[in-house]
Amino acid sequence: MTHHDIPSEPAGEVYLSLLEFAEQQDARFSLVWRQQAPLGAGAYALKRVLRPFMERQVRTAEWPGTRLIGHTAMVRIYRLVPEAARVLAEAGRLFAWRAPERPEDLAFYSADGRCWLASIAHERQAYVTLDDAGLAALRAAVPGLLSAVKSTR
Repeated sequence: MTHHDIPSEPAGEVYLSLLEFAEQQDARFSLVWRQQAPLGAGAYALKRVLRPFMERQVRTAEWPGTRLIGHTAMVRIYRLVPEAARVLAEAGRLFAWRAPERPEDLAFYSADGRCWLASIAHERQAYVTLDDAGLAALRAAVPGLLSAVKSTR
């Protein structure tokens, strides 16, 4: 597995293709609900809409790309089914997942639980951790991401 930074925000068709790719991978996704970040009505509406797809939640100080000091947050893991993908698509871009409008830091996981895409929305950072075959599949499925992905081997 190698780490590949995504220096340009996936938005529009690239973001939608990324969601489609994730759905085809039988992926799970996570969103973070931080107590220190005030959330608006839209975030609470998303919590209700996504509730049927939630598999588990854990209070933690760490999730892909982030480690808190002296605080914790609720990380909720969801099944990426078509209905949930439609909810994610409404954001229109990867870095839209930040407080107060939405929960934070959308991440995707493989069926075996490994995180293959992480985002730190407030820092406008994202990366994928894939083997060569996985990266080739991602590039084929999300052509607009091809020029945006740089390896940091």
